[in-house]
Amino acid sequence: MRLRWLVVIAVLLPLAWAVHWLLSVPRVAVEPVGVGPLEQRVVATGRVVSPERIGVGSVLVATVAEVLVEEGARVAAGAPMVRLVSSELDAAVRSAEASLRLAEVRLRQLEQVQRPLAAETRIQAELQLRQAQRDYRRAAELAKERFVSQAEVEARKEAMDLAASRLRSAEQSLAALQPDGSEYLAAVANLEQARAALAQIHARQQETLIRAPVAATVLRRLVEPGDVVQPGTPVLLLASAGKTLIEAQLDERNLSLVELGQPALVAADAYPRQLFTASVSFIAPAVDAQRGTVEIELTVDDPPSFLRADMTVTIDILVARQERALTVPRRAVRDIGRQPWLLVARDGRAVRQAVRLGLLGDERVQLLDGVEAGELVLADPDAVVAGQRIRIDEVAR
Repeated sequence: MRLRWLVVIAVLLPLAWAVHWLLSVPRVAVEPVGVGPLEQRVVATGRVVSPERIGVGSVLVATVAEVLVEEGARVAAGAPMVRLVSSELDAAVRSAEASLRLAEVRLRQLEQVQRPLAAETRIQAELQLRQAQRDYRRAAELAKERFVSQAEVEARKEAMDLAASRLRSAEQSLAALQPDGSEYLAAVANLEQARAALAQIHARQQETLIRAPVAATVLRRLVEPGDVVQPGTPVLLLASAGKTLIEAQLDERNLSLVELGQPALVAADAYPRQLFTASVSFIAPAVDAQRGTVEIELTVDDPPSFLRADMTVTIDILVARQERALTVPRRAVRDIGRQPWLLVARDGRAVRQAVRLGLLGDERVQLLDGVEAGELVLADPDAVVAGQRIRIDEVAR
């Protein structure tokens, strides 16, 4: 009887120990350390901007007669966009045209009337001088014979000097009216000045038609027909044609990861399923101390048709890629930002293992050392404590 009990005890004790072990040792999910491609991405929020925004305004005080473009229209450089009218400018044009006609008349009068008259006056003065010279010589000869008095000779001398003075004056007047003379040059200058004044007014008149300075897209119409505009007041807001840009504020903790030329996937909040590509084209040299961010720009080489200025977008920048990286699930690693570690299943126990990380993907991370390919890591390190005995339940995938 005693032997029978001993046999029963010998059988039940191992069974009880086995049951106790099964009940006290937790079952855990593990995953082998794998090798495969891994990408690290940085996500940021940004907005669409145009390369340059241009406020097109008037340089005149004028009234809007017609707005020739609509919002969203694409215009070529030089295309007319707004037509203005100005009664003051129209009056200035008429005044300048009248001044030009007057200058032309004065020049023609100088050429056709004054110059021939001056030439005739010179001829007459020359003839008068010759006659005065003959009279003087005759009087001088008669005075020698005492047929005329000395006073008569002096009178003839004064008449001759006066005729010579008149000839000199006539010659000077005629010379002034010649093409290289002062009066003629003054008349030509006056004509050129009138032409320049009219050209200036016409140039200002051309400014009543506001044209596109560059190829662009019309973002906003700021005036309507009948509005009075002042110099410097914008009438249209344009976005110049060119590459579309995206501005974003990047967390400064990710600054070391982002480089010029890195590709990115972008999604507009209004069209979340329609992804398009961009690339990093600018990284600001300074950090915004208030927000702890760095401004970056991305260039969109082939913007989709739905993209609009000021749209909010989400940017996913590919900062690194490894084709054969040693990886584990991100959830398996603890203290990623400080001293990362994970639990490894070794000899039936959960062993804490410090690791060094490389790329950080959304779901998996790269291990640079600490474990080897094929080792089993606990998918949920919070389920047990380091050193605790474990049973491998299944390999998590």
